[in-house]
Amino acid sequence: RDLSSSQKKLEEIAADRSLPAVERALAHYYLGNLLEEMGQKAAALQRYVMTVGINPKQAEAIAAARRIFRGRFPKADDELWLQTLIHNPGSKSSDNLARAEAALKSKSRADAQVFVDKAKKEDPNSFEVHIIQGVLYREAGGPENLGNSEKSLRKAIDLAPLSIRALAELSLTLLKLNKKKEASELVEKAVTMDPSSIKARFARGEVRLERGVPAQAQDDYEVVVEFLPTSVLIYCMQVMS
Repeated sequence: RDLSSSQKKLEEIAADRSLPAVERALAHYYLGNLLEEMGQKAAALQRYVMTVGINPKQAEAIAAARRIFRGRFPKADDELWLQTLIHNPGSKSSDNLARAEAALKSKSRADAQVFVDKAKKEDPNSFEVHIIQGVLYREAGGPENLGNSEKSLRKAIDLAPLSIRALAELSLTLLKLNKKKEASELVEKAVTMDPSSIKARFARGEVRLERGVPAQAQDDYEVVVEFLPTSVLIYCMQVMS
């Protein structure tokens, strides 16, 4: 599916006030994802703010809005940020985090690590920093790196217990450590929190496949393929593999 058709469907869901608030909030959030994919950061920021307005506990939307806001207004003070997005002070590390995500997306792990290190110095309590670091450790492979990946992702969850991405990423790391039972428990928690989360559904598909239930895994993969445009699907599979 192309970006325009996905955008139209999400806009319809977001505007339908007969639907539960949580569904409309998720539609706004995924619209923000798509608009970022199309390079429309101002419009994406607006969608993330609308997400948080409906669901103030949506940690992923808060983080995404903060990242864009700080990228567009690097010299803005926290008062402006507070007025823009309820009550979440800005992160100094947003620029380096954005560069780290871009490097991770292009499989430039060395570059991603450089930017993560910079972001960590600026904001050691950023849960996003620990998520990306955890992914980098996992992609490096080997027992020591996988152990460090687990530590980083558990730290991310400590800092942001509602981060679905952190839960999904940790479940994938635990899977590689052969901790299948806990991986399954965590990813089920992530999917329960947000059944429409592509990251959570993809991760659960991986866990189910590894646990020997391919038919159930296929159910999750079909949701991913149905919802995501091809370019985002490829990225998701690269980052979470």
